[in-house]
Amino acid sequence: VEANKTLHLAWSAYCNETALQAWDCEWCTGPNSIPNVNLVKYLKNKEAGTQGFVGIDNTRKRVVVAYRGSKNFENTVQDAEFWMTRFGPSGVKVDHGFLSAYMSVRNETLVAVKAALNTCSSSSDSNKPLSSDCRSVLFTGHSLGAAMATIGAAEVAAKDDSIFANVEVNLFTFGSPRVGNKEFVAWATSNLIHSGTTRKKDVGRVNNSTVAALAGSGSLRRMRREKDIVPSIPPRSIGYRHMPTEVWNRHNDSDNSSNNSYVLCNGSGEDPNCGDQEERPFF
Repeated sequence: VEANKTLHLAWSAYCNETALQAWDCEWCTGPNSIPNVNLVKYLKNKEAGTQGFVGIDNTRKRVVVAYRGSKNFENTVQDAEFWMTRFGPSGVKVDHGFLSAYMSVRNETLVAVKAALNTCSSSSDSNKPLSSDCRSVLFTGHSLGAAMATIGAAEVAAKDDSIFANVEVNLFTFGSPRVGNKEFVAWATSNLIHSGTTRKKDVGRVNNSTVAALAGSGSLRRMRREKDIVPSIPPRSIGYRHMPTEVWNRHNDSDNSSNNSYVLCNGSGEDPNCGDQEERPFF
């Protein structure tokens, strides 16, 4: 149920600003949608072909950031740029194209998230810690949007200023490609797992062997649908690794939801008994 509702949030990023402002787009209403979301900022960069939104989920008292997946030629070019560039501490790298897509709306995203947190908080002073009314941010997206959400969530979770220090950051993506190297996975996972806690400032990069032990707290979920080619790229053979924790959606090509089953994979991000087994050739 939670996955389906979050998927509708991710799909809502494909809607136009007017529909999001009224929260009456195709994915904003209905039994599987999340109602009562106020649009804080519509995100769009025509040159980069990127789109998304920042909103406040009033029912759950949280901020939502959703990015659209690939929809045009510019996105296709970004998707194909399989070389890595530094993002974060030394040794941490992400795909150049995915980072470019995120950076095209990054500044607007961060400003809007801060504004949303202050609006959602009962505190009238933006420099004071958030109240218990609003202490979490959900990043979501599909395909390219999932990659952008992963980078954005990692960045926000790593911040320790007066606005973000005590905020829990959750990442829930759909059909995500591999975003960065194993150092990125370890760094991002560590910060996400510890976001919203007093231990946050003491968290450095986690040893890669401990990622599996940390995963599965509910702060990271990556849905992968059987036979979807996007999660198989970029390949592991050139240093890319998946974020944990994968939930593999198995199906038989039928639209009947009763034919779907879900496998909670191990916390490595690269469980050979889940989606990785589909990759041919073995990347």
